[in-house]
Amino acid sequence: MRIKTISDMGLYILYIVDINNSIVIDKEIYGRLTGLDEVSEDDFLEIVHLLYPNEIEKFERIIYSRKAVQENQERVNQEGYNILAGKSNFTLCIHATRRCNLQCKYCFGGEDYLPKQEISEEMAKKAIDYMVYEYGKNAKMYTIDLAGSGEPLLRFDFIKEIEEHCSKIRNELGKKIIITFPTNATLLGNEHIEYMNQHPDILYGISLDGDEQCNCNRVYANKRPSFQDVLRGVDITVNKHCGFAVTITQNNERIDEVYDYIYSLKTGDAISAHLVRDFSDSETSLYKVDIEKLIEAYKRLTDKFIQKMQEGDYEYIKPILNGDDIYGSYILLAVQKGLITNSRCDAGRNRMAVDENGNLFACSVMNGNSDFCLGNVVTGVDLSKRERFVKNNVMESIKCRSCWCQNICRGECMTISYMTSGELYNPNEYMCQIKQKLIELAISFVEYVKINIPDGYMKLVKHIITTKNNYQTNSAVWAAVNCLKEFKSDVTYREVASVLENYQREQKESVQVGTSIRAMETFLKQYNQEFAAVQISCLEDLKDIEDTLICCIRGGNADNEYCLVKKNNDGSYILYSLEGSMNYYQLTDELIRRGVNIFIGPFENCL
Repeated sequence: MRIKTISDMGLYILYIVDINNSIVIDKEIYGRLTGLDEVSEDDFLEIVHLLYPNEIEKFERIIYSRKAVQENQERVNQEGYNILAGKSNFTLCIHATRRCNLQCKYCFGGEDYLPKQEISEEMAKKAIDYMVYEYGKNAKMYTIDLAGSGEPLLRFDFIKEIEEHCSKIRNELGKKIIITFPTNATLLGNEHIEYMNQHPDILYGISLDGDEQCNCNRVYANKRPSFQDVLRGVDITVNKHCGFAVTITQNNERIDEVYDYIYSLKTGDAISAHLVRDFSDSETSLYKVDIEKLIEAYKRLTDKFIQKMQEGDYEYIKPILNGDDIYGSYILLAVQKGLITNSRCDAGRNRMAVDENGNLFACSVMNGNSDFCLGNVVTGVDLSKRERFVKNNVMESIKCRSCWCQNICRGECMTISYMTSGELYNPNEYMCQIKQKLIELAISFVEYVKINIPDGYMKLVKHIITTKNNYQTNSAVWAAVNCLKEFKSDVTYREVASVLENYQREQKESVQVGTSIRAMETFLKQYNQEFAAVQISCLEDLKDIEDTLICCIRGGNADNEYCLVKKNNDGSYILYSLEGSMNYYQLTDELIRRGVNIFIGPFENCL
């Protein structure tokens, strides 16, 4: 078993690469293991038995399950393997425009391969339909990302058209579709804010690199600073579901001060900092970032997280976990021990971009680059072209394959590799140095909190579970929308979601994920008084019911999953699930005996 020893925050930590897990060890064992790259399974289990005797069976199961994970990863490369199986969130990236009122020094908007013309509303809608109804038809949620090479607010009417189209799909399918876009906020006005407040499925992020000095790379074409204009946009932002995007350059290496400044703005719920994507010799080049200064700043930020949690403030850390922050993502993965994946992102799988001609590309940054082309919305995705992106993962690189942090880092970004080496998979050494140090820090932070602030650790776990659940459609919302349509009720997706999702948010002290049966029943009664929840013992109990029913399947951690049940002409009952895994799955007495026995429907007159 490959290992990595870490000493930080007064702790000695043993990280086991092959099972993506870590334990705190004593100084004597740390000294014995330092300098070693691997230990045998028996030696590792002996350490666990010595330090954590009550967890020996747990780690035996983890080691055993690793083999199943490895077998599953081997199937990815086999012909006919469905690489979209289990993917719940599909993302379509659309460059709303290449026009921008700023000329940021590190922007990639000047690249020649990018779309030459603005995409039409008709083509954008066609691409969305392809994603929703064909390519990703079994997804639980869709994201329409209007990020690209320009300022989306210059085409606000385009955003409105996309929202109107997505609203129709939401009401039809009962699935969550969110629209996201970044803005430099200099054009943000009250009319934009008012519209987005009325349409909560539109989320936006503001690009801001910190205070005025840190933000010096974000300028107008005449080199005039944009900072004060950005702040005016921030000041009128009242939407709490707004994020801040930070680009790390040598100007804002003191990332702890950047976070402190953005926190002081008292708006938004997410902060996402990423290393600059500039590999030239310019003033904004990644290679001019001082790695040691940057890591020291992250250590100070981590100390601030710990201080706040010790004081009982668990809100301070949440923004870094809510976005796609580089360090925040490592904290999330350090908490989710045992998670093993060999790909860094879903580019070319369940994430793609579209240009003005309907051509599909694996990555938004490479939108228009023929090397990243996947197909077209009319002819569909070319599976042979997609194959090269599917198989590009950590196993494609000797460096990644032998790296201790492969299961948290998950390898290099294909776009960054392409930009720096011309190949789809070749890690950038400078980035590797930064990522390895951040991952060590993330593991140390998580272990420190687990030992010294146990209540804070449980809050951290609960927040991760809750946030993860937000990245898919609530099955209760999907089931309610589709069931009420069968009863000719005039109900919209947003109307249902606002009630049922709000109920879940109110479960502040519970780890329950999912809508309770009682809440579902109460909600449906508002539209039809005959709706009631019943428990049945056999299919015979349903013989007089011809209408569509909602079935509650109770899972672990009090998680309720809702399905639809419809009666066939032959008298059989078929289960239909949100993600399509149980479509045409026949309900049987055996399933009922195993617990699939709670149904909500027009039972009131039958009781």
